[in-house]
Amino acid sequence: MKDKNEKIVKVVIGCYAVALIPTVGVFFLWNFLEFGNFSWHIAIGDILNVLSSNIAATVILYSLFNKYLWRIPLIKKLLSIEVPYVGGIWIGELVSSYDSFATSQPVELEFFQTFTDIRECYNSTHAVEESIAAEILPEREGNARIVFVYKTTATADRKGYTSHEGAAILHVQDDGKLITGEYFNDPMCYQNRKATWGKYINLHRKPK
Repeated sequence: MKDKNEKIVKVVIGCYAVALIPTVGVFFLWNFLEFGNFSWHIAIGDILNVLSSNIAATVILYSLFNKYLWRIPLIKKLLSIEVPYVGGIWIGELVSSYDSFATSQPVELEFFQTFTDIRECYNSTHAVEESIAAEILPEREGNARIVFVYKTTATADRKGYTSHEGAAILHVQDDGKLITGEYFNDPMCYQNRKATWGKYINLHRKPK
């Protein structure tokens, strides 16, 4: 967590420095167009105006970085960002101790990921699952772990299914192309206090 926070601070400072270039350019251009013959005498007030105006440009640039730019391979390499991008829909199979692992069922997970955050959700015919807290942790060679606590809410058409909480650990492998993992639910809230656990098998990104 400390390393992540330090990297966020560095990114914010970098965004401010990068945004300062066009901000200064606009300042000089505006003064040239307004006064025709620009004077190189710059007052302290002008400097403060430029620095404060640059905050808005920094917010825009950081927002773009947080959502999109951090995924670009060159930027990831320059900033040593080791976390793979897993945003989107993943499909695969799920086996559970609920039926003694006798059968597998199709599963579809969706991740919403930015540079600073990741969120998981899962919809089925009987329940809606959303992560309460989640984190993606980098590992070696482009792999990572996604650790999250989730809450599952039963849908109206599934009688007898109890809403519950649980936790999952997913392993992102093959440079972000494959996900496997395990889940475990809360025994105090599910099926008469009978906990279940299971495995996610061969989750691949859903083709567009």
